[in-house]
Amino acid sequence: MKGYLLENWGAPVVLGFMGLLLVAVVLVILGLSWTAEAVGNIAYFSLVAGVVLQLVCFWRRKDGRSIDGRSNSDGEVAG
Repeated sequence: MKGYLLENWGAPVVLGFMGLLLVAVVLVILGLSWTAEAVGNIAYFSLVAGVVLQLVCFWRRKDGRSIDGRSNSDGEVAG
């Protein structure tokens, strides 16, 4: 898990997006739609930030290899 988070910087931010979205749903159910809207807006911007971070990580690995040297496609170890 630690290696995955080191390779994909956006993963924790996207997980935070999902948590915020669940909070917004609960707030709508409780009748606090104005608060749910604010939380939903924050969730949306965190999703955008997570996707941008994922793209940065993707572009950093131009040769298709992960940070620990494993190939992302055929499983061969870098030599």
